[in-house]
Amino acid sequence: MVIGESGRARGAFAMDAAELTAVIRLWEDQLGKIAADGRAIDEVLEVFAAPGADPASVEYAAAGADSLRTLRDQNEALRRYAAGYLDKLRAARDRTAEADQAGADLSRGR
Repeated sequence: MVIGESGRARGAFAMDAAELTAVIRLWEDQLGKIAADGRAIDEVLEVFAAPGADPASVEYAAAGADSLRTLRDQNEALRRYAAGYLDKLRAARDRTAEADQAGADLSRGR
């Protein structure tokens, strides 16, 4: 739900616990894809080799391996980012659910 109020809340948005859970599932799916990509990169690195012993092949393979390691490092950074974002989404969902429960308890006079 988008909040269209003026003042301090301008441009802010809010989600209920169910909406946050749906977003969490999407990010969990993305994290799974990122992890699968990382495994695929590692598999390629394990078998990546020069096709021959000549200097050109060796240099080409070394450059390719360097590129794959850089890709793996980027994938790991993306995986850490997604995992950290998921932690924040889960914390927000839990706080939202607690606040909703507290509000419900107050309205029932507890």
